Amino acid sequence: MCEFTFYTQYFHNNLECVVIGRALHLQVFLRAKEYCRLHYTDVSSIYFLTQELTDTDVKRNIWTGYNMESNQSSATETGLLSLLSQQEVQGNSPTCVLFDEGQLLLKDCEIKNKFYCFWSNLDLVTENKTWEEALEHCRSQDKELISLPSESALHEVLLASGQLHTSFLWTGARYLAGSWLWMDGTSPTYNCWSQGQEPSCPALSNHCGALSLEEEVLESWDCDDKLNFVCRNV
Repeated sequence: MCEFTFYTQYFHNNLECVVIGRALHLQVFLRAKEYCRLHYTDVSSIYFLTQELTDTDVKRNIWTGYNMESNQSSATETGLLSLLSQQEVQGNSPTCVLFDEGQLLLKDCEIKNKFYCFWSNLDLVTENKTWEEALEHCRSQDKELISLPSESALHEVLLASGQLHTSFLWTGARYLAGSWLWMDGTSPTYNCWSQGQEPSCPALSNHCGALSLEEEVLESWDCDDKLNFVCRNV
């Protein structure tokens, strides 16, 4: 449930809601990010603001979660940054990315603006575990390792994974009896494998699926490697 907000957007099962702060929550970029991470999960991504947000009444002067100084964005967001209007910023202040009526603008991070937070019920685990250990951890909490049945599910995971400590994370994909399966029983219809299709004959050790957070693709991975992972509610 989203509380203390005047705008709520529900979509998909994993991301319960995204929320915009009231006028009293106008903040400089750093304070907006601190607020979202304290009360929710993080500041909403450029992808959400440009692709998912449809209410034109609340699309003006909104901080995205992207700071040009950090040089950190997903491959999808790097593409979206090509929409950025290059504008000069006075002084030596760091430049942050603002969303305003369909445009991405460079602005002084110390200016106060509205911002969106998002909350996710995905369980991010920053402890490094093997694939089997990760699966056992999730199931001990009546959850499952994440599956990626659609593009929107992929973006939800990427959106929620900003605080993980590894560049790859375990998914519930496993090569068993000659086929790749999602361990939660999800039908493997969506293809986000790095080769453009499921690896048909992976090396014996690489029978587990790991998601590259930088390339946004699945890779067959050594099951004994230790990675962060994400569990989801069943």
